Amino acid sequence: MKKFFDLFKLIFLSGLLLFVSSCAILYTNTDTERQINNIANESVSDNSTNNIVSVSSSQDTTDFTKLYQETFESVVTVLVSDGNIGTGFIVNSQDGYVMTSSSLFADGNVTPSEIVLSDGSRYDVVLQGFDSVGMIGRQISANSDIALLKIVQMDEAVLPASVVFTNDDSLTYGDDCYTIATSVFGDKNYLNGLLDSNIISNPYNSHGSSFYYADETMFFDESLDYLIQTGLTSNEGNQGAPLFNKFGQVVGLINQRVNETVMYESNDPIGITFATPSSVLCNYLENVGIEFRFSESNTADTSDVVINADSLQKATDRVADVLMGNSYGSDDYFVVSGNSNNKIIINSVKNAQENGVNSFYTPPELAEYSFNKCIKIIVYSEQTGGLGKTTPSISEGSGFLINKDGYVLTNLHVINKLAGSNQKAGKLANSTVDIEDIHVYGIFEQGTRQVFENGGYERKFLLFPMDVVSEHKNGDLDLAVLKFQNQFYFPDTSAETIIDGIAVKSGFPESCVFEENLPNKGERVFAVGNALGYGVSITTGIVSNANFSAYYNDYGYNMIQMDCPINSGNSGGGLFNAYGKIVGINTLGLSGEAVTNLGYENISFAIPAQVAVDYLERLNIVY
Repeated sequence: MKKFFDLFKLIFLSGLLLFVSSCAILYTNTDTERQINNIANESVSDNSTNNIVSVSSSQDTTDFTKLYQETFESVVTVLVSDGNIGTGFIVNSQDGYVMTSSSLFADGNVTPSEIVLSDGSRYDVVLQGFDSVGMIGRQISANSDIALLKIVQMDEAVLPASVVFTNDDSLTYGDDCYTIATSVFGDKNYLNGLLDSNIISNPYNSHGSSFYYADETMFFDESLDYLIQTGLTSNEGNQGAPLFNKFGQVVGLINQRVNETVMYESNDPIGITFATPSSVLCNYLENVGIEFRFSESNTADTSDVVINADSLQKATDRVADVLMGNSYGSDDYFVVSGNSNNKIIINSVKNAQENGVNSFYTPPELAEYSFNKCIKIIVYSEQTGGLGKTTPSISEGSGFLINKDGYVLTNLHVINKLAGSNQKAGKLANSTVDIEDIHVYGIFEQGTRQVFENGGYERKFLLFPMDVVSEHKNGDLDLAVLKFQNQFYFPDTSAETIIDGIAVKSGFPESCVFEENLPNKGERVFAVGNALGYGVSITTGIVSNANFSAYYNDYGYNMIQMDCPINSGNSGGGLFNAYGKIVGINTLGLSGEAVTNLGYENISFAIPAQVAVDYLERLNIVY
């Protein structure tokens, strides 16, 4: 996969994602003081007394204390003589091999180094090798970020057991995960053996369009073609740390090279950390002849949501060509024609049908239940510059199905062409609104097809055209309704309609269900959306204040405040409770000066579901 465009275009695109569709930066530096004053003066009163949640015993059953005791001794601190500090883990205790980050070693230089075990023991190590790409004689360190160290004085070493690897394709959205790592602070001081736990946000992130460096180089090189996205916190010194699954097996290596890509570096990401998958780690060890411990796990279900993807017709209009091109769009996109002959068959959601809408969900179950109802939104428009030249403008956001007829709810600022300029001027994103001549598309994260190109099959994300049904004209209510142009169907053996040899019923099998009562403080919630344009992922947190009133004068309603990570691109996505119901629409987050200068972090806001329900009822839209 290749994409060629100059740096101006690259920054232009990422800037639009940042300013147009980001809920993480709806505030600009010009009104940061107003934000902080609002928060400082916010009353802590909360009327969320309804819908008391009785927590199931199945929630949070992973015993991280036990897992830590079983695995911490296999994790080491890596000290490089030039001052770099990172993390590593023992992959072969008999022969003294340690895996770590190649980023710690400039250009693969064999720099004197040592490792520090959890008990304080120190051993000199040498750089045995690193994963590389390029031609023989001109090889460079690969973005898989793998380096292999070997202990020098093995005759004196007493090492703990090595880690156990497992196949990363056993992971699913929402799985518990953790890492044990070293963190650097101050003047090269460090703390080792630090545990951080969270969930798998996306076990297979291959959205190449969001992984580019400023020099136009794509992150996905010959060494890997996808990453594991997690909700873990990323700190200096974590590079090279193992990513463990909920059974204490290694499924990846914390990769901080991604942090240097334009999309990541241009934002203030919260709760986004990536890992090189264990399949790449194990392949490297096999290629260099190193023995390691491995335990096979069952492969997770990765069925595509669109059953008849291979039979769908491709759009041939000018905008579609731009979106599927290398200059402004992405060559991993396949824009589906909106003509009436393109009938889409979408998979049913087994989890929802089996458990019903009142069942309590674990994070993986919640992800399975919600993902086929949540979409990544792409908005295309054109801006006229000097000499009347038009320039494509692409922004992104999130949305979710509100009924089985293909209606989708999102934020107005996701589709508002003026949102970015309004923010730069210190105004609210929707102080003025213009949606004329925009083109909107929806992507299901698991909606892909294989296309034969360049001598092989490549995975493409399906873009479905959408119409704008309604937007709030005044702009104070940050909501809009979209609808898929194509007719969707789902399998039903009792149906009389046959498409591509499958008996189907019209519409979507499931849509999202609103919970109109406010959630309680401390209630666990899940954000499902297109964080940083990396595709639909899931993050989790708790409600801090269900009735936050500081922005009432701006929007006319109170908001839900939570610590669930919300980033650029999450705007318009659903905030789910543990029963799989929508309690809010993710829309705002503190960033900029509030984060960098004042220390605020991971404070996000959502529009309460009741506000959205009132809006839909005024429009006579079934939900």
